[in-house]
Amino acid sequence: MKLRPYQQESVDKALDFVKLGRESSGIIALPTGSGKTLVIAEIIKQSPEARILIVSHVSEILHQNKRAIESHTNMPVALYSAGAGFYQVSQITVCGVQSAYRRPGLFFDFDIVIIDECHMVSTGEGTMYQTLIREIMPCTIIGLTATPFRLKDGLIYGHDAFFKEMICQWTQKNRFQSLIDDGYLCKLTTKRTKMEMDVSDIKLTAGDFNEKQLADRFDRDGVTKAAIAEIVAAGKNRNRWLIFAIDIDHADHIAQYLISNRIPTAVVHSKMESYGFDREKVIRDIKDGKYKCVVNVNILSVGFDYPDIDLIAMLRPTQSPTRHIQALGRGCRISSGKTNCLGLDFAGNTARLGAINDPVIKDKSKKG
Repeated sequence: MKLRPYQQESVDKALDFVKLGRESSGIIALPTGSGKTLVIAEIIKQSPEARILIVSHVSEILHQNKRAIESHTNMPVALYSAGAGFYQVSQITVCGVQSAYRRPGLFFDFDIVIIDECHMVSTGEGTMYQTLIREIMPCTIIGLTATPFRLKDGLIYGHDAFFKEMICQWTQKNRFQSLIDDGYLCKLTTKRTKMEMDVSDIKLTAGDFNEKQLADRFDRDGVTKAAIAEIVAAGKNRNRWLIFAIDIDHADHIAQYLISNRIPTAVVHSKMESYGFDREKVIRDIKDGKYKCVVNVNILSVGFDYPDIDLIAMLRPTQSPTRHIQALGRGCRISSGKTNCLGLDFAGNTARLGAINDPVIKDKSKKG
């Protein structure tokens, strides 16, 4: 597969970064849907002698990376993940951080560590990523993300950050827009909704809106019924819908209203297995077109590759620009017959946090 120009630029700059030597760390910022996995695969293809570890926290991403790397490079790729039931380590290894940090000695001799969705790397000591990286240094670390910032920390790169520099940046407003203009990403259009979620007196917990207060305020029949009526009307000529809910009960109630409106709907959340549902099978069914709508709770905002999504409804208010941008990014992938993706922001996140290509990022230099 031939790389797009911005992908090639990302690869070239990454390879130049590797040449700087060990114990360096930097970020490649690419919007959701722009093909980060192919960039990872090409970096590996252009580094045939290097031992490379690819780390992520999402099982879907692990399998996507493994398949893409093997297909693009014709090189065998090992998988180390307790969740997947594999404990393999070789020259090219894809691993889940939840498993790898427990046995860091297995990964001490890798030359390059690539962290997919690197905004998940916390600055706190003793976290899984920090524990793993501390034990396997020295190595060159390259992070990839569509959101190079965190709720509390602001930008995740710089002199005092874990990642020291930006290797290649394509998420700024002008460059992001150029990817849309060139047909590499789908245009996202937002529409103000009639029903709006007023969060003016919702308290903050760890920097974001208190989930229990959100649920108490907005998981109500009148609110949900009004939102669903707007979604159904706006989605009449839309192909696939994705809805973000506050918590599991909220997602279930949203799904009940959709199903009562004869909209085939699936629910995805962290406890679906305990309800008797196989998450991987449900996601396969979603991608096979069994459902018109998917309601999820903080699961499908990262690693969910489904280009057919052309309507996103936000029913989960947030103060996190990362959560906001990652959610909207699910609609940015191009697909045959898809001209744009409609965003229905009942939560007011866009007004509060900015557009997908121009988010409001916390300035760490300013207190309060």
